[in-house]
This record gives sequence, structure tokens and C-alpha cells, in this order.
Amino acid sequence: MSDDYALVDFALTQAEPSAVIPALGRSFATVAAAALARSADASGPERGFLARLTGRRRRPPELPALRVQPASSLPEAPLMQPVATDLGFSARGGAMRVTAPLGSARLTLIELHEGNAGSSAICQALSRELGGAEVFYFRNSGPRHPGADYAFHVYEGGRATRRASSRSPLGDAPEAPWEAIDGGMPHPVEVDSLPRPDPPAWQVMTPQRQASILAALGLDPATLFDPPAPGAIQVALGTDPGGRPLTEALTRSGLRAPPGFAGPPAAPPEPEPQQATGLSGAQGTESDAEIPDPGSSDWEEEVTALLIEAVESGLPEESQIAWLNDLTRRLGAGDIDGALSDARALMEAGGQDAGGRQATAARLYRLFGRALD
Repeated sequence: MSDDYALVDFALTQAEPSAVIPALGRSFATVAAAALARSADASGPERGFLARLTGRRRRPPELPALRVQPASSLPEAPLMQPVATDLGFSARGGAMRVTAPLGSARLTLIELHEGNAGSSAICQALSRELGGAEVFYFRNSGPRHPGADYAFHVYEGGRATRRASSRSPLGDAPEAPWEAIDGGMPHPVEVDSLPRPDPPAWQVMTPQRQASILAALGLDPATLFDPPAPGAIQVALGTDPGGRPLTEALTRSGLRAPPGFAGPPAAPPEPEPQQATGLSGAQGTESDAEIPDPGSSDWEEEVTALLIEAVESGLPEESQIAWLNDLTRRLGAGDIDGALSDARALMEAGGQDAGGRQATAARLYRLFGRALD
């Protein structure tokens, strides 16, 4: 492993790769959609949802989906950021690599690129998609970083249950301007490395603590990024349109769900042909229709149409723009579930019949990769 890097980001989970890979695709779409909404909100009412409402149809660029790429498309492990940037997952075209199994616990390793927001949007979304499986996120800085950046997070069920990090934007001596996060209850894998109470900022998370945590997870830090052992699998992911759909990763990469493991959900059966009834038509028609690629122009237009339909049926005209503006802000902040819940409540207060409201809300949830309760 080269030491000529600024940042290395990676995650570990006990979930099987046959579940992790499709979940990463959905997580990438969620994070990309939030970035799209954040961009629309930052640009004001000339962009995104508000532009649709006011008739100015300036489309944002399409956001490509995550796809399986040739192994040669990525550099040797680990994926590195040569300089410290704030571009996050999009900095390398969504580049990720999945390797499994690792260690005695047969963990799945995910290499990725993250930004400097103090949390991992991809890992948070991934933990939501994986249900009860914990996702352990690590960040380690190298000589190219102007200071230092070390982090350990635990995500479960779509939220961060533990964040411990020490970051200095300039210099790595104890007297440097360190910033620390020490939130949530320490995880059992930290027990052997916990610092004394109220540690200085530079001691909240260190490379030595990270090595101890990896050892507690049954891994040797010195060989973590070695070539996969015989029988292990390794899948490269990215947004190059020449790649293969994620659904093919299970067959072409030799992935098989072990006995007793549910794996990714099966594709729903094709709906019976029905007469088109519009976005809010009969239940079981539009909500079961094929979902456009998240971030595509078709996806953006359908999401926008559903939200405009909601505000027009449930709010007075003078309140519609403010509501949409607030919704795009929340989507940009990653509050996908909360924003969808409020949109559903507005739809249920509208003028459609009960079946129409249910179908409209179900379709909106499906466009964001969620299931309506």
C-alpha cells in the first residue's frame, strides 16, 4: 500500500455482498437525489422543483446510476484521495469497491470516497437499506493531508449511533488546531482503545485506536487491503455508462446468497396492462409502473409532477413555493424519510379520493426507493 495519499475512506459490515451491492446502488441514488435537491435549493427558484412550478423548465444534469465496472477501472486498493477535497462520493465518479469475506467474522469491505461533512452520507443511507446490519466507517489521512483526519463511525438503521473523530486542517502536532467529535455511546469494539475521560481533541480518534478497533473486528490492519484471498470476491463499482447493471453482479461475479440469507429482494412481477389514468390514477397502476433511473430527467419530472400535484391540492397558492423550497432544503440535508412523510401528509389532505391519495403517495415513495407503510 502506498503512503502517498491524503485520505482513505472505507467501511465494514457483516451484511453479505449479495445484499450490500444492490443496497449501495440504492444508497448512491438517494445521496445523488439529495445532492440534486440541494443544488436546486441553492440556485433559488430558477432551478429544480420551483422552476417546474413557475414554468421555467431548466433541467439539471442527469445523475448516472452506479454500475459494475471492470476491475482494471480502479487503482489498487485502497481507493485514495490524492488531495483533501470536499467533493465526496462524486469526486471519482462514484468509485467504490466491494471485497468479501474478510476475517473470522467474514465481513464485507467497502472502499469509497467521502467528503468533509463530518459524516458519511453513503454509509448512513447504506445502513438504512441494510435494515439492522451495522456499518462501520473509517477515515484515515496520509502525508498529503495538510493536517490530519481520523474517524470511526457506526451507522445503523439510517442513523449514526456513534461518531468519534479527530481532525486538524493544518498540522498534526498536539498544539495544532484540532477539531473533535465524540458523539454517541462507544461501541463494544472500542473498549480496548478508549482514551481517558475528556481527552484532548487530538486523542479522540487516532490511527492506533483505529488499528485496535479493526483487531476487535477480527481483522489485521496490516493486511486489510491485500489482494483478496482465494474464494473471495471483489467487485468494482462506478458510474461509467459502459458498466453492467448491479443486478448482474450476483451472477457474473460468482456471488451466491448462502443458506438462510434472504439476499436482495426479488423484482416485483410485471403489472397487468391497464388503461392509463394519470399520476394519481387507480391504485396498483402508476405505483407499480417501472421506476425511471434515479436522477434521470424522467425521474426528476415525475417527482416534480407529484409534488406539484400535492401542493396544488393541499395548499393555497401563496404557500406553495415556500413549502417546495423547504422540502428541497430538507432533501438536500438528507432528511429523505421526513420530507416524504410530510409530502404524504399533504397528499392525504388534498382533494383526491382515498385510493388516489394512496397511489400517489406510494408512487412518490417508490421513486425514492422507499416502501409506503
